[in-house]
Amino acid sequence: MKLGILGTGKVAVMLSGAWRKAGHEITLGSRDPSSKNLGFEVTSLADCVSGADVVVNAILGSAALETVSAMDAELFAGKTVIDVSNATTPQFELTYSGSSLASRLQEALPSANVVKSMNTAAMSVVTRATIVPTNSLFLSGDSGDEARSCGPHQGPRMVG
Repeated sequence: MKLGILGTGKVAVMLSGAWRKAGHEITLGSRDPSSKNLGFEVTSLADCVSGADVVVNAILGSAALETVSAMDAELFAGKTVIDVSNATTPQFELTYSGSSLASRLQEALPSANVVKSMNTAAMSVVTRATIVPTNSLFLSGDSGDEARSCGPHQGPRMVG
Protein backbone atom coordinates (compact mmCIF):
# COMPACT_ATOMS: atom_id res chain seq x y z
CA MET A 1 0.00 0.00 0.00
CA LYS A 2 1.24 3.51 -0.78
CA LEU A 3 1.07 5.62 2.38
CA GLY A 4 1.54 9.37 2.29
CA ILE A 5 2.39 10.84 5.68
CA LEU A 6 1.97 14.58 6.04
CA GLY A 7 4.69 15.83 8.38
CA THR A 8 8.31 14.98 9.08
CA GLY A 9 8.42 15.02 12.87
CA LYS A 10 8.96 12.22 15.36
CA VAL A 11 5.49 10.68 14.93
CA ALA A 12 5.76 10.67 11.13
CA VAL A 13 9.20 9.06 11.23
CA MET A 14 8.16 6.40 13.78
CA LEU A 15 5.07 5.46 11.75
CA SER A 16 7.11 5.45 8.53
CA GLY A 17 9.65 3.04 9.95
CA ALA A 18 7.05 0.60 11.24
CA TRP A 19 4.97 0.69 8.06
CA ARG A 20 8.01 0.32 5.79
CA LYS A 21 9.07 -2.71 7.87
CA ALA A 22 5.58 -4.14 7.24
CA GLY A 23 6.11 -3.75 3.49
CA HIS A 24 4.32 -0.49 2.70
CA GLU A 25 5.63 2.20 0.35
CA ILE A 26 6.15 5.40 2.35
CA THR A 27 6.36 9.03 1.26
CA LEU A 28 6.58 11.93 3.68
CA GLY A 29 5.14 15.34 2.79
CA SER A 30 6.82 18.56 3.86
CA ARG A 31 6.41 22.29 3.23
CA ASP A 32 10.18 22.29 2.55
CA PRO A 33 11.11 18.82 1.24
CA SER A 34 14.60 19.79 0.12
CA SER A 35 15.66 20.42 3.74
CA LYS A 36 14.83 16.90 4.94
CA ASN A 37 17.09 13.84 5.00
CA LEU A 38 15.14 11.26 7.00
CA GLY A 39 15.81 8.00 5.17
CA PHE A 40 12.40 8.18 3.45
CA GLU A 41 11.27 9.89 0.27
CA VAL A 42 10.21 13.44 1.16
CA THR A 43 8.11 15.40 -1.33
CA SER A 44 5.87 18.43 -1.27
CA LEU A 45 2.64 18.05 0.67
CA ALA A 46 0.59 18.02 -2.56
CA ASP A 47 2.79 15.38 -4.23
CA CYS A 48 2.63 13.26 -1.08
CA VAL A 49 -1.18 13.27 -1.15
CA SER A 50 -1.40 12.73 -4.92
CA GLY A 51 0.74 9.59 -4.84
CA ALA A 52 -0.86 7.98 -1.79
CA ASP A 53 -3.56 5.35 -1.43
CA VAL A 54 -4.05 6.42 2.20
CA VAL A 55 -2.96 9.75 3.71
CA VAL A 56 -1.87 10.14 7.33
CA ASN A 57 -1.98 13.54 9.00
CA ALA A 58 1.01 13.68 11.34
CA ILE A 59 1.35 17.46 11.21
CA LEU A 60 1.55 19.22 14.57
CA GLY A 61 -2.08 19.36 15.68
CA SER A 62 -2.22 23.10 16.23
CA ALA A 63 -0.94 23.72 12.66
CA ALA A 64 -2.63 20.86 10.80
CA LEU A 65 -5.95 22.47 9.87
CA GLU A 66 -4.33 25.63 8.51
CA THR A 67 -1.74 23.61 6.56
CA VAL A 68 -4.23 21.16 5.07
CA SER A 69 -6.80 23.88 4.34
CA ALA A 70 -4.21 25.73 2.25
CA MET A 71 -4.00 22.70 -0.06
CA ASP A 72 -6.42 21.86 -2.88
CA ALA A 73 -9.15 19.78 -1.20
CA GLU A 74 -9.70 17.83 -4.43
CA LEU A 75 -6.27 16.18 -3.98
CA PHE A 76 -7.88 14.25 -1.11
CA ALA A 77 -11.05 13.22 -3.02
CA GLY A 78 -11.94 9.58 -2.38
CA LYS A 79 -8.96 9.01 -0.09
CA THR A 80 -8.95 7.91 3.51
CA VAL A 81 -7.15 10.42 5.72
CA ILE A 82 -6.01 9.03 9.07
CA ASP A 83 -5.58 11.83 11.59
CA VAL A 84 -3.12 10.88 14.33
CA SER A 85 -2.57 14.41 15.68
CA ASN A 86 -3.85 15.98 18.87
CA ALA A 87 -4.74 19.65 18.50
CA THR A 88 -3.61 21.12 21.78
CA THR A 89 -2.05 24.35 22.95
CA PRO A 90 1.41 24.40 24.56
CA GLN A 91 -0.49 24.16 27.88
CA PHE A 92 -2.18 20.95 26.61
CA GLU A 93 -5.61 22.55 26.31
CA LEU A 94 -7.78 21.51 23.38
CA THR A 95 -7.57 23.89 20.42
CA TYR A 96 -11.11 23.11 19.24
CA SER A 97 -13.29 23.11 22.34
CA GLY A 98 -16.51 21.24 21.60
CA SER A 99 -15.09 19.83 18.35
CA SER A 100 -12.02 17.97 17.17
CA LEU A 101 -9.24 18.28 14.63
CA ALA A 102 -10.62 15.31 12.70
CA SER A 103 -14.05 16.96 12.50
CA ARG A 104 -12.48 20.18 11.25
CA LEU A 105 -10.39 18.26 8.72
CA GLN A 106 -13.52 16.47 7.47
CA GLU A 107 -15.20 19.86 6.95
CA ALA A 108 -12.15 21.11 5.01
CA LEU A 109 -11.92 17.88 2.97
CA PRO A 110 -15.55 16.98 2.18
CA SER A 111 -14.61 14.44 -0.53
CA ALA A 112 -12.27 12.48 1.77
CA ASN A 113 -13.02 9.96 4.51
CA VAL A 114 -11.34 11.30 7.64
CA VAL A 115 -10.58 8.83 10.40
CA LYS A 116 -9.29 9.65 13.88
CA SER A 117 -6.97 6.99 15.28
CA MET A 118 -3.62 6.28 16.94
CA ASN A 119 -3.69 9.46 19.01
CA THR A 120 -4.56 7.86 22.36
CA ALA A 121 -1.52 5.63 22.78
CA ALA A 122 2.21 6.18 22.87
CA MET A 123 3.75 5.91 19.40
CA SER A 124 6.41 3.60 20.83
CA VAL A 125 3.58 1.14 21.54
CA VAL A 126 1.58 1.83 18.37
CA THR A 127 4.60 1.22 16.14
CA ARG A 128 5.56 -1.99 17.94
CA ALA A 129 2.21 -3.72 18.08
CA THR A 130 3.59 -6.91 19.63
CA ILE A 131 4.97 -5.06 22.67
CA VAL A 132 1.55 -5.44 24.33
CA PRO A 133 0.05 -8.94 24.02
CA THR A 134 -3.55 -7.83 23.44
CA ASN A 135 -4.13 -4.30 22.24
CA SER A 136 -6.68 -2.13 20.48
CA LEU A 137 -6.67 1.27 18.87
CA PHE A 138 -9.73 3.44 18.69
CA LEU A 139 -11.02 4.37 15.26
CA SER A 140 -13.69 6.97 14.59
CA GLY A 141 -15.17 8.62 11.52
CA ASP A 142 -18.44 9.61 9.88
CA SER A 143 -18.98 6.57 7.63
CA GLY A 144 -18.22 2.88 7.45
CA ASP A 145 -15.88 3.37 4.49
CA GLU A 146 -12.90 4.28 6.64
CA ALA A 147 -13.20 1.10 8.69
CA ARG A 148 -12.98 -0.97 5.51
CA SER A 149 -10.04 1.02 4.15
CA CYS A 150 -7.92 0.90 7.30
CA GLY A 151 -9.29 -2.06 9.20
CA PRO A 152 -7.21 -5.05 10.31
CA HIS A 153 -7.46 -6.91 7.01
CA GLN A 154 -7.02 -4.16 4.44
CA GLY A 155 -5.34 -1.18 6.03
CA PRO A 156 -1.72 -0.39 6.80
CA ARG A 157 -0.43 -2.97 9.25
CA MET A 158 2.59 -2.70 11.49
CA VAL A 159 4.90 -5.34 12.79
CA GLY A 160 6.52 -5.51 16.21
